[in-house]
Amino acid sequence: MGLDIEEAGPLVQSRITGAFEGVRSQLEAMPVESFVRIDGRGMRDKSYRMVLDFLKRHPKDKHILLAAATDTSALGALQAVEELKRGKQVVIVGQDCIPEMLDEMRKPGSPIVGSVSHEVSEYGPRIIEIGLGLLRGRSVPPYNYVMHKMVTSESLQV
Repeated sequence: MGLDIEEAGPLVQSRITGAFEGVRSQLEAMPVESFVRIDGRGMRDKSYRMVLDFLKRHPKDKHILLAAATDTSALGALQAVEELKRGKQVVIVGQDCIPEMLDEMRKPGSPIVGSVSHEVSEYGPRIIEIGLGLLRGRSVPPYNYVMHKMVTSESLQV
């Protein structure tokens, strides 16, 4: 399941698209109808309600991976999972590495197993590097990226 933010546009939606592609690359036989996108709007309460409704409509489903576009959505999903006592059937991954998410990942047995860090601390230095290159007359690629990092409960223990 992907907890999306439709109004954020294609760049943010690519977070869920990428998660689904990652799953497909490992489980090629998984049917396309197994992939469900729900618009949580990046909000905790909305995500909670949407996931609660989905899990109630699918009480027998097990082995659910929930990829959220934000940690805030992931924490709303966690609330629904815990309320329905489905923590053994669902794992949740978010994006942003907010402190509350990292704290939750540290709890043994938590359904929250990871979050993508967008390494925002690298944005400023990268922009300065690009700007200096332009000032020096260098050609700069039209698209520039900062490498993201996957943070898991295991990597927090180190």
